[in-house]
Amino acid sequence: MAFLNDGTNHKDGISNEIDLVEFINIHIEELIGWFPEIDEDSIFVKCSHAGGTTRIADAVIDYIDGDLKHKEIEISIKNKNKGVGVGSIDYLNSSAIIKKYKKDFYNKIANLDNYHETLKNTLTLTEKNKIKESVREDVEKQANSVLSSLSSETLKSILENEVFCHDNLHMIVWDRKNNKLIHTHYSDHPVAGAMKDGYLPSIINGRGKTSKKLIFTKGDAVIDLGIRVRLHLNNGVGAKLGLSKSNSSSTWCFKIQQDKVDKLFEENWNSEEVKTIGI
Repeated sequence: MAFLNDGTNHKDGISNEIDLVEFINIHIEELIGWFPEIDEDSIFVKCSHAGGTTRIADAVIDYIDGDLKHKEIEISIKNKNKGVGVGSIDYLNSSAIIKKYKKDFYNKIANLDNYHETLKNTLTLTEKNKIKESVREDVEKQANSVLSSLSSETLKSILENEVFCHDNLHMIVWDRKNNKLIHTHYSDHPVAGAMKDGYLPSIINGRGKTSKKLIFTKGDAVIDLGIRVRLHLNNGVGAKLGLSKSNSSSTWCFKIQQDKVDKLFEENWNSEEVKTIGI
C-alpha cells in the first residue's frame, strides 16, 4: 500500500473532519442517541473541530449538563471516501509519543534529526535537492531500526495508555461510498479485549521500512487484528530540508493504523457496540 508522507493525507483529513463537524451540528437531533452524556437535562451547544498531532480527538462536542456546567465529548473521526473495505484508518498519529517514550524513540532519532536540521540551515537549495533522496533513505533506515526494536512491553503500554484507554472517546467512521456513519468507542476495540485476556503485541518485520504489522500472542495462540504501526515525518523529507513551500517543518510521528477495516467491523468487533445509520 502506498503511503503519502508529504502532508497530503493530513490536509484532506482535516477537510473531511470539518465536513462531519458541520453535519453533526446540523443533525444532532438524529445523532443524540450516540451521546448518552447529553441527557434530557443537558443542552447541546456545538460541535467544533479539534485535532493536531498531540491529541487523538478530531472534534469536540460542547454541552451544558443538568448542573449548568460546561462539559466536553471527544470524537475521533475516520473518513472512508471509498468505503470501509478500502485502505486503513488511523487510531494514533502523535509527535508527543516520540518524547514521552524517550528511550524507545527520541534517543534513537535525535542525532539524525539534529543532523538534518544542520543540513536545512547550512546547505543551498541546489545542495538540498541533490541529497534529498539520500536523506529519505536515512529516514527510512532509522525508522526501520526503531520500529524493529520496539518491545512487547512498550507496544502494550502505548496501546493501553495512549490509544484504547479512552473510555469516553467516541469514534465515528464516515463511509462516504455507502452513505453511512458507523459509531463506537475506542475502549471497545478488540485489541483492548485481547490484551485484557493476556495477549501481548509484537512486531512482525516485513518488506516495509517505515511500517510494521502487529500480531498478538498468548502462548501458542496468535491473533491478527489488522493493526499496523508507522514511524514517519508528518510533512515529508522536503519540508525537513526546507524545500517545501507549504510546510516549514517536518516532525517525527508515531502512527497506529487499522488495516482491513471492513473485516474488523464484520468479524472482530462486538456488533452490540457498533451502531450504524444511513445518511
